[in-house]
Amino acid sequence: MDFIKPFTKCILQFQSFGLLFLCFLVLSCEKKDKPPFSQDEIWKCHQNSEWNEIKLKNALVGLWNWEYVALSWTPENNQYVTDQELTIEFKSDSSLIVKQHGNIIQLATWKIVGGDPDLFSLEDDPNVSQLFGRVILCNDIVEFYGSYADISDNYFRRIK
Repeated sequence: MDFIKPFTKCILQFQSFGLLFLCFLVLSCEKKDKPPFSQDEIWKCHQNSEWNEIKLKNALVGLWNWEYVALSWTPENNQYVTDQELTIEFKSDSSLIVKQHGNIIQLATWKIVGGDPDLFSLEDDPNVSQLFGRVILCNDIVEFYGSYADISDNYFRRIK
C-alpha cells in the first residue's frame, strides 16, 4: 500500500492545481458590457409617437450625457463611456455645444433632416462623430443609430 501514497499526493496536487486554474480562468473572462437600454424597447417607444422635424428638434433641445457606444463590427468592444464625461447641449437656436470634462471642445450648428419614411437624422456642421445615424428617441434616452451603415450606435441620457 505504500506505493499508493505517491499517487494520492500527485492526485491532490493536481486537484489543487486544477482548482487554481479554474479560478484563474473564471476571473480572467472579460465581462461584456451590456447596453443600458434595450434597442428593441427604444425603437418601440420611438414608434409610439408621431415624429416630424419640428417635434424631434424640440424633443432634443437640452443637455445630454453620452453613456454607451455599441460598435457594429466589433461588439466585444461595446462599452460604457460615462468616464469620458462628454455632454452635448442642443439649443433651440440650432446651435450645439460639446463639452468634455466640463470644457467646451466643439461648437456646431444642427438641424433635423428627413430620410427614410418616419426616420430622421441630424445634420451638424462641423460634424460631431457621436451624432451620426438615425435619431431614435424615447423619453430621456436618445440613440444615434449608425449601425445600419456599419457605424457605431451612440446612446445619450438627458440631464436636463
